[in-house]
Amino acid sequence: MWVFDEKLHRGLLVHHWWRGWASPGGRVEPGETPREHVRGELFEETGIEVDLLSLRR
Repeated sequence: MWVFDEKLHRGLLVHHWWRGWASPGGRVEPGETPREHVRGELFEETGIEVDLLSLRR
């Protein structure tokens, strides 16, 4: 996933033990939606809780 500030000037990277600096991520588990996965991984890897933007159609 890619996480940016509101003006898209800064992005969030995490330091992974073997990949080095990378965007937060992981695999979507069975029964989990991609949006649920994004929130969970972001919290797991950074401790940050977020509200996701609504989907545009």
